[in-house]
Amino acid sequence: MENQTRRRIRSTTDRNEDVTTWGLQTGAIARLGRGIVSDVAFSPDRELLAVGSRIGVWLYEISTMSPVALLDTERGVVLAITFSPKGDLLATGNWDGDIKVWQVQSKCCVSKMQRGDLFDAASQLAFSPDGARLASTGGRYDAVYVWCPETGKKLAKIKKAEFFRHRPYIIPLVYSPDATLIAAATAENTVSIWDSQTSEQIACFTGHTQMVVALAFSACGRFIASGDHKGTLQQWDAKTAQPVGCPVEYAKYAVIPSYTPAGRLLAAAIEEDTVSVWDVARNEKLGIFEHHGAIGGRCFLDGRHLAVAGSRNFSVWHQSSELVSTVSRHTPFTHSLAFSPDGQRLVAIEAGWQCALWDIKKRERHAVNFGKQKRSYAVCSTSTDNMRVLLADEQTLSVCNLDSHEIIATVDAPHAGISRGFFSVTGNLWACPIQSGNIYVWDSSGKESVLRGQTDYIESCAFSPDEKRLASVSRDQTARVWDVTSGKAIIALRLSPPLSTDSLPSTPELNANIYKGDADTIEAVLQGETPRYRHTAVQAITFSPCGNFLAAGMEGGIRLWDANTYETHMIILLPREYRRQFALAFSPCGRYMASGTWWCQTEKVPIYLWDVATGENIATFWGHPTDVQDLAFSPDGALLASGSFDGTILLWDMTPYLDHETL
Repeated sequence: MENQTRRRIRSTTDRNEDVTTWGLQTGAIARLGRGIVSDVAFSPDRELLAVGSRIGVWLYEISTMSPVALLDTERGVVLAITFSPKGDLLATGNWDGDIKVWQVQSKCCVSKMQRGDLFDAASQLAFSPDGARLASTGGRYDAVYVWCPETGKKLAKIKKAEFFRHRPYIIPLVYSPDATLIAAATAENTVSIWDSQTSEQIACFTGHTQMVVALAFSACGRFIASGDHKGTLQQWDAKTAQPVGCPVEYAKYAVIPSYTPAGRLLAAAIEEDTVSVWDVARNEKLGIFEHHGAIGGRCFLDGRHLAVAGSRNFSVWHQSSELVSTVSRHTPFTHSLAFSPDGQRLVAIEAGWQCALWDIKKRERHAVNFGKQKRSYAVCSTSTDNMRVLLADEQTLSVCNLDSHEIIATVDAPHAGISRGFFSVTGNLWACPIQSGNIYVWDSSGKESVLRGQTDYIESCAFSPDEKRLASVSRDQTARVWDVTSGKAIIALRLSPPLSTDSLPSTPELNANIYKGDADTIEAVLQGETPRYRHTAVQAITFSPCGNFLAAGMEGGIRLWDANTYETHMIILLPREYRRQFALAFSPCGRYMASGTWWCQTEKVPIYLWDVATGENIATFWGHPTDVQDLAFSPDGALLASGSFDGTILLWDMTPYLDHETL
C-alpha cells in the first residue's frame, strides 16, 4: 500500500515536471524560487520530506531530493508541519493561525480546525502516537489546543497562566509514546507536562536559563530531553520532574535532542555555520556538516535522520552513510529587480544584500559573488547593453559591470552608513541615502553632491529620465524633488493629509475627475469622510519613462503628479484591505503602471495594472501571499516580474492586457 501511495504521488507530477509552474494563479507563467523555508518534517517511512514555506508545503522525495507535490498554496505562509504516525496525513499551520489536515496520497484537505478563540500564528504541531489527536502551540497562545484531526473539532484547551505570550521563537510540543502525557515549553524557561486526557498539569521542569526550543520523549516514555536556544541540553525524569545528570552545553545557538528506538539520546548542535550530531552518553561526535544562515525548521527522525532548514535552503543528514543532501532552490526575499537589456535575464538584489541572476528561459538562478565583504545595493540596465551593480563595503562604494565584474567607478563611502542605493537610467549617476536622511549623489567620474533637508530614513529615490532631477520620499512624511546639479530642493510635494480634498480644486466636478479607483472610497472622500491611516509616509516613488509624470505609492493608494508643474494629476484610491501600494513600476512605453500591495490580513495580495491616462484598472493579479517588494517590466513590456517577501519572484504575461502596438 505504501508503494502504491508513492507511485500515485509521483504520477501526479510526471505530467508536469516544471515545478516553476506548479500552483500558479491566473496570469502567472512562472515562479522563480520556492519560498522561504519555515519548517521541515520526515514521513515515518523516510520516503518523503515535507518542507513548509511561505508559498505552501513542498513534498520532496528523499532518495532524489526532488519535489513531487506542492500543497496548501491557497494562503501559504506555512509555519508548522507534521506527519501523522502512519504517514497518511499531514498537518499544516500558518501565520494566520489556520490549521489544516491533508491526505498525503490525494493531496486534499480533509479538515480545518474549528477555532473558537482568536489567536495568532501556529508555532508547532504534534500528532498523538495513535494519530487520534493533534496538538498545537502558537506564538501568542496562552494554551495548548488539542483537536480531532478528522473533523477539526476542538477537544481540549490546556491552559497555564504562565504560558508564553508574544514569544518570538518556536514553542516546542511533544506527546509521550503512550499518548498519556503532553509536554510543551512554558514561561520563565520552563517545561510543563500535562495529563493528555484530563488536561491536569502533573510536572514543571525548571533549570534552563534560556528559552527552550526543542523537546523529545524517550521511546520508553520515562525520560524527556530539552534543548534551549543557547545550546544547553538537559535530560529529565518525566515522572519525578528531576534532572537526570547535569546540563551539557553543545552549541552557541541551539541544541535539538532526539532518542533512538533503543533509547540512545542524540543531540544536534546548531552553530553559526555548522550542525554537528552527538551521542550524548558517549560524548561522541557522529557527524558534522555545513549549514549557513539561521536555522528555522528542524526535525529528527528516530535519531538516525536529521533535517535542518534555514530560510534559503535545507539539508538532510543520514547517520548510516553520513551523507548530507542540500537543496538550495529556496531563495531569500527580494529588495529590487531589473531586467537585462535583452530581457533574457532578471537581476535581483536579495535579503542580505546578495545579488542573483535569473535566466528567464531556463528559470535558473545564479548567485553573483563580488567578494565576501561586498554588499549589493542597486542594479540597473543601461542603453549600452550591459548591467551595472552598486557595491559597498565598510570603506568604499563601487559601480561594477555585472557580467565582467569590471570596476567602473569607486568612491569613499559616507561614514554615517548607507541604507539603500538607486541608479539613474543610464547608470552614470547613483544615489545613496544615509540613516539621517541626507542623500549622497555621485557621477561616474566620482563627483559627489549631498542633498540635505529630509530628517529621517529615505524609503525610496528616483532619477528623472534626463538625470537632471531626483525625487525622494522619507519617513519624516516628506517628498522632495531635487536639482541634481545644484543639490537644492526644487519643491516639497504635498503628502499630508494624503487623501484630503483641500489640495485639489474646489469644484466638485474636478475633484471627481481627479479621483480614480475604488468607487466606495471615492464617494466617502468626496463626502468629506477622509480615511485615517496609521502610515502616511510614501514607500515608493518613480518617474514615468517619458518624464511627464511622477508617481508615489502610499497608504491609501497612488498619487500621480505632473512632473513639470508638480500639480496633482490623479489620485487612485483603493479599498482599505488593499490600501498599501508600496511597489510601483511604469511599462517601457509609459502608458501603463503596475502597483504592488503589502499584506493587510488578506489571503493573497493584489498587483494592479493601471492605464495612466484614464486611471482604469485594466487587470488585477493574485499570486503572492504577502508583501510585494518590487516590480519590473521587461524591456519589451511583455513580462512583469514581482518580487515578494515570500521569497519568490512571479513572472506575469502582459501581452493579453497591454496595447500590442506598445509591446
